[in-house]
Amino acid sequence: MNKLKYLFIFGIVLLFSSCLNMTPLVFDETLAREDSVVLNFPYCEMTITSYNGITVDWRRRGILVLPPGDIELTFDFAERAGDFIYTAKDVSFRYRFEAGEYTLNFVTRVDGNERWSFNIHSGKPPTMGYPRRETLVGNSPFYRQR
Repeated sequence: MNKLKYLFIFGIVLLFSSCLNMTPLVFDETLAREDSVVLNFPYCEMTITSYNGITVDWRRRGILVLPPGDIELTFDFAERAGDFIYTAKDVSFRYRFEAGEYTLNFVTRVDGNERWSFNIHSGKPPTMGYPRRETLVGNSPFYRQR
């Protein structure tokens, strides 16, 4: 009986956590989804302040749907990784995307000088964990404003 109760609670938590702020923000409603770039940001909170030079105020954890081509975003973000919370302000991210779905995840490497970047993976984010190495299609480094 106890197992059943825990499974029920786990199911409810999973259901509600998957629904939080995952409604896509669509930039151009006239463009079909299959002709768009679908960017998934499942691991960090972002406030996007600029899209291709256009001032915006998009607060997201979730999905952006944008036209394909050169995409430049300026944003602030925070991501929790274990005991650390990484934050950055005024980050510029630029990448040329073809139509399709992508998942972006933040990575950092510290070896005397910090290097921060976003890995770009093809496809939707996995249900659990991070995207697999074989789905990696690009990397976009950036420098954090202190």
